[in-house]
Amino acid sequence: MTSTALSGMSSLTSGAAAASQVLFLLSVPNALKHALLRSSRLLVYTPANEHFGIVPLEAMLCHVPVLAANTGGPVETIADSQTGWLRDPADVDAWSAVMRRALTMPAHEVASMGLAGEKRVRDLFSRDKMAKTLEDNLSQVVGMKRSPPLFNMILSVVVLGVVVGASAVTSFWAVYFWGARR
Repeated sequence: MTSTALSGMSSLTSGAAAASQVLFLLSVPNALKHALLRSSRLLVYTPANEHFGIVPLEAMLCHVPVLAANTGGPVETIADSQTGWLRDPADVDAWSAVMRRALTMPAHEVASMGLAGEKRVRDLFSRDKMAKTLEDNLSQVVGMKRSPPLFNMILSVVVLGVVVGASAVTSFWAVYFWGARR
């Protein structure tokens, strides 16, 4: 975040009530990040058309439901109404409604959603799951049916013939036209 952006956001929270509730942290060590996430009721992830995005996964691992834009990476990582919510980034009323819901829903519902989020991350995005997916894809590529050797040989002869033929035509053309000019 640029200092200009931070200054602009800080000015929005300059009122006494807001200033006591908003804290801007630009660089957060892992231990503090996990402590903050564990004490949160909701993570609001605002980027639209964001790439994969690790922040929602970190929150879900800490049992925190996520509210995110229904575009980009969160569409893949967040199961709407199960591990969090996906909303149109331009629909402020929908985002506000989800925030009110998350702050007022019973603790057991928040806990259930948080557990579902952790399970989703571990089931779909863990190192072991990603390694298994990569291994399966590589095995599929290696096991693909290859062209028979005879086909490859015929193709090589045809390509060689085209190259030799083109060279011969070019040579003939050069000799004929250059020879005619002399």
